[in-house]
Amino acid sequence: MEFAAAFLKNREFRNRILVTAVLLSVFRVGYWLALPGVSSAATVGSFGDFLATVAASDVSAGSVFGLGIMPYISASIVAQLLTQVLPSLQLLQREGESGRRKINEYVRYGTVLVSVGQSLFWSGLIVPEGGLGTRFALALVMTSGTMVLVWLGEQIDAFGVGSGVSLLIVAGILARAPSTLLSGVRPALEEGIRIGTDTGVERYAAIVIVFYAILCGIVAIGDTSRRIPLISAKGGRRGQQFLPLKLNQAGVMPVIFASSVLMIPALLFQYLGGMTDYGPVGWLAYVFSGSGAVYLVLYSLTIVFFSFFWTAVSFRPDEVANSLKDAGVFVPGFRPGGRTEEHIERVMGRITFAGGVMLALLACLPMVVSRLGLVGSGAAFFGGTGLMIVVSVMLDVRQRARAYLPE
Repeated sequence: MEFAAAFLKNREFRNRILVTAVLLSVFRVGYWLALPGVSSAATVGSFGDFLATVAASDVSAGSVFGLGIMPYISASIVAQLLTQVLPSLQLLQREGESGRRKINEYVRYGTVLVSVGQSLFWSGLIVPEGGLGTRFALALVMTSGTMVLVWLGEQIDAFGVGSGVSLLIVAGILARAPSTLLSGVRPALEEGIRIGTDTGVERYAAIVIVFYAILCGIVAIGDTSRRIPLISAKGGRRGQQFLPLKLNQAGVMPVIFASSVLMIPALLFQYLGGMTDYGPVGWLAYVFSGSGAVYLVLYSLTIVFFSFFWTAVSFRPDEVANSLKDAGVFVPGFRPGGRTEEHIERVMGRITFAGGVMLALLACLPMVVSRLGLVGSGAAFFGGTGLMIVVSVMLDVRQRARAYLPE
């Protein structure tokens, strides 16, 4: 209702929605543009489906936009990590908007380098019989396609609604939803629904339960916050003001980052496993393929780590404490300045840990249920990473739509 009200009553919001729709349409049309010399879809294994979920890519389709925005995500992760350890980048970050533009420029350069490396790898799978010249030509086209997607994402950020990169990922996920749904219900249509079989009622009931549980969990995490009471030094009454700290400050980014990071050793060991029969390499390829408890533990720990990492990047307790001090507001029992900063940082660390654990549980739930044989891969798609990204991004769009509601 809030979205519809903002759309009907605010012209600027309508324009932004239309711009977003047009840019996302361009993004989807790009998947109909085939790579030169590629006449049919390539088989790249389960990683093609994985990339389509977390990076708006579809390498197996052999399209110009096949790489998606995975190179941009990878370059962004590296840039964020380097910003925490390199004084020169920290100085740029403190310069405000001009510094962020410079860091974004470095991210684009890194995106080109990562795109070239990934496209050379994937071109060997798409056209295995092609020579070095063919691979470089495909790499040039795929890298150009990725940079077009980066530009589309930036235009959505500037003139649309929501995060451009996140909306591109959502568009890719939703485009795959009909085929995934059809593949899930086709066995029931062909063989009929029978209890105790692969098309049993209990399996479809489990899918609905997992879907609903994760949907409720994502909404609960997104709307939950820890409110710190504030007192105004100018005579405000206690309890009238609060500093809200979100349980999940990082949103769905930890899930995307964790999936992207774990994909690197998965691809590496899969490639090495095809070249050698060495036992440990095969075991590592199995582990990072997403099978077994070891991967679930690594996936969960990586999500919790990136929850802390992204929160540290996007939330600065020192800036919040200084803003409260300048506004003449303080936390009861803590002196303005350093003590308030320590208190906010301590509280934020606790709720970030809780939010990261809950996010990891939601991300792993479909995998666990699927391993138990209760549901198939369709549930992992609708109830796993894909659903988490879609719901989180839609909640963010709803929050931004509120800014355009009439007073």
